[in-house]
Amino acid sequence: VSHRDKIFNIPSRKAKEVYSDMGSALSAVDYYFPDHVFPSAKIIQQIAGTSLYTCLPSFHRKVVPLFVPTTRSIVPFVLLLSIHFAANTSSILMAELDEFQEIDVLGKKRLHWRGKKNRATRSPERSHTVTDEIDNPAMLLNFLKDYTNKLRMGGAEVTAPHIKSRLFLYLSENTKMRVGSYHNSGLSLIHI
Repeated sequence: VSHRDKIFNIPSRKAKEVYSDMGSALSAVDYYFPDHVFPSAKIIQQIAGTSLYTCLPSFHRKVVPLFVPTTRSIVPFVLLLSIHFAANTSSILMAELDEFQEIDVLGKKRLHWRGKKNRATRSPERSHTVTDEIDNPAMLLNFLKDYTNKLRMGGAEVTAPHIKSRLFLYLSENTKMRVGSYHNSGLSLIHI
């Protein structure tokens, strides 16, 4: 039984000040937007009502990152993977899912990354032992796959097909809540 099944009394869209706590409001957000792709404020208010939107603090800055990655919430993962793989951040930013593979070396699992670097004579190639530590690159990679899955699985109106294979996807509040990734300079953002 999912937590959605436990929401018995979603208030009317026209009800005012009906959410007694942040947890109830977040459950309602999850109920109204199960795909976790959020439209503009005006459309949120049309679908879920003014009460829900106004009871949540700074909706797009504080609530959306609880459900899907944003530019701010994705940065720590970029830094952690750059440190673990001793790689240039721009190479990590441009990483695609198929660049990472779990391999077996002498009976030990390793996460192997073969990146791309535009101006280098050789592309970066690194591997890291797979452990169950929370900051292990394999754990981070699995978390990122889950964290970005809703954005990756969205239709073309949500996520452009040419960026669905990127490791780092995020919802950008500065571009009317469209999904973005990083382009080949590693510094600029691209959006659909």
